[in-house]
Amino acid sequence: MGRTVQTSSGSLVTVFRWRSGANRNVAPGPGGVYESVDVQFCAGPQIDESSADVAPLFSLELADGSRVSPDELSATGEFRTLGAIHPGHCKRGPLVFQVEGGAKPVYVGFDSQPMTKWRVP
Repeated sequence: MGRTVQTSSGSLVTVFRWRSGANRNVAPGPGGVYESVDVQFCAGPQIDESSADVAPLFSLELADGSRVSPDELSATGEFRTLGAIHPGHCKRGPLVFQVEGGAKPVYVGFDSQPMTKWRVP
């Protein structure tokens, strides 16, 4: 955690921390637990993205190898809601995942070439 990785397009991606729980006023689905990851994306020189387009590139990888995508619902201030990320600019915020059974992930992944992973302590 905390390591910044440069993508092939020159963008910088950092995962700062993972934690169990999230500040949500909606309960997770049956058997589910919210888990959140503090992430930052800095757009490369030719990249003009939105946080909503970048969010699905992150995932949690569980011990059995399965991957969990970020929750589709987002509250104000969460990474998915932060808007445009213009070249040379950064956005940082929490990404929330809903994990069945509350299994602690082994990695946080970012779908780039190659796949980048941060080990969850």
